[in-house]
Amino acid sequence: MGSGGNSRAEEVGKRIKQARLENDGMKQRELADLLGVSERSVIAYESGEVIPYRFMRDLERLLGKSAAWILHGETGPPEDAVLASILEELRELRREVQELRKR
Repeated sequence: MGSGGNSRAEEVGKRIKQARLENDGMKQRELADLLGVSERSVIAYESGEVIPYRFMRDLERLLGKSAAWILHGETGPPEDAVLASILEELRELRREVQELRKR
């Protein structure tokens, strides 16, 4: 997950918004419904509060953009950024598993 004030998360959010709007002017509510999340979650993704690693495959399919483009823009990811993204996704999954175990 990203955090507010994180310029990388904000850039990812801008690209998600751009791709959504390029997709026949899709509304945030529509994307939320297709992802199975709240509209507030989509707002958080687009504002750079959260990087939605967990939904990257769905975003690729729904928005017609590659995960590399969503995460890194036109230039694609530098090798270190790919590894950092994978590591962050693993950390998020670990947090989710820990949350589930607590229940």
